[in-house]
Amino acid sequence: YLGRLKAQKGLLVMSTEKSGGTYHITGFTDPLAPDPATLLTDVENERIHIQGKWTPFYSLDPDFVVKRANRLLHPPKDVKLNLSGTTLKAQGNAPLNWIEFYRNTAATLPGVESYDDSGLVNQDLITLRKEMAALEQLQLYFENNSSRLVNGQEQIISDVLNTIKKIQHLQSLAGKPVQ
Repeated sequence: YLGRLKAQKGLLVMSTEKSGGTYHITGFTDPLAPDPATLLTDVENERIHIQGKWTPFYSLDPDFVVKRANRLLHPPKDVKLNLSGTTLKAQGNAPLNWIEFYRNTAATLPGVESYDDSGLVNQDLITLRKEMAALEQLQLYFENNSSRLVNGQEQIISDVLNTIKKIQHLQSLAGKPVQ
């Protein structure tokens, strides 16, 4: 049991002693590590009386740092986090509000001293560009020498209006002015 405890990431055994038939184990446990009691087999649990005193701590093991970052930052499904030394790196497509949250929060996580967001792409900006390109592709046809639309063009007017509304919303999300 002691060997399994010592081999487990996120658990640090500080002392062990036997007193009156009970083994006393003290140490530190990361909240992301398994509960030390779950590492006991059923046979060991029946035969040996173990009392543990575990103090919480944050492990700086890279796997724990990344796992903690994923839990606290809730990256979008297209974003992957990894750790290089003490730099947390994010790669993928994310909305601007998450990118700003990442920039403000990443370096405050235990085990992270800096962050790198050079691999992030502002998905709001991509969507904005797609909508602007779609708007540029819309064509309205007018009767010759008239300001009246050719029959059947009413739906295109509706599409133009909807696309402009999307662009107005996306420009605020993407943080980019649009003309």
